[in-house]
Parts: sequence; structure tokens; C-alpha cells
Amino acid sequence: MQKNIYWDINVCFTDVGLDDDGQASTATPLTLNPALYVLESDRGEYKIYTGIMYECNNDETRMIRELRSELEYGNDFWEFIDHLYELNISSSINRWLDDLPDPERIDLEGIDVYFDVKASGDLPLLMS
Repeated sequence: MQKNIYWDINVCFTDVGLDDDGQASTATPLTLNPALYVLESDRGEYKIYTGIMYECNNDETRMIRELRSELEYGNDFWEFIDHLYELNISSSINRWLDDLPDPERIDLEGIDVYFDVKASGDLPLLMS
């Protein structure tokens, strides 16, 4: 079985529940949420979501929106980590991305619920 793993970053407005009129409401700044994008020769492709979050500030949100318009990309879209680096939004985002471990070194069998992982340092890494 051949397996390739990449970081795929969900760029979205965070759902904060219902407003006073019962409509879904979202937080104003964009949130970045990495998922492991897995390609397996025998299983196909799938994502393993993490609970790791980066809340963009207003300047970062504005810059992302200038480069990824709401009309074309919507309010919830995916960017591979390399593409997000290429946007060069801010040094803070780039440092946060740098803290994510090599996805090929993450032990996919070592934890049941990756969404419970709240920091990149909590990901179980394979022994080198």
C-alpha cells in the first residue's frame, strides 16, 4: 500500500451558533484549520481533521479575501500548505505553518480522534 500525506488548510469563517433571528452566524475573522489529506493506493483519498486552529486578525482576513475573493472561493475553502505559503499573507501565519510537523511523520494509527488535538506538538509522530 502506497500512502502520501499532505497538509490541507481549511480557510473558513468559524460557526458561532445562531443569531437572534435563528440564522447561522459566523465569526468575522477567518480561521485556518489544518487537516491531513491522505492519498492511499487501496483506500483512495480522505481527510483527517485536527482541532488545531489559527484565528486570522483583520489585516490577514482582508488580505486573504483580496487574493481569494468570496465570489470565487466562498466562505469555506481549502488551500494546500504550499499554496498558502505562496500567498505570503503574514509572518505570523508562516510561522504557524512552520510549526506543523512533516505530515509523513505523523502516526495515523496512534490516536483515535485527531480533532481533539489542539496543538501541532500534540500530534503523535513516528519514530525516526
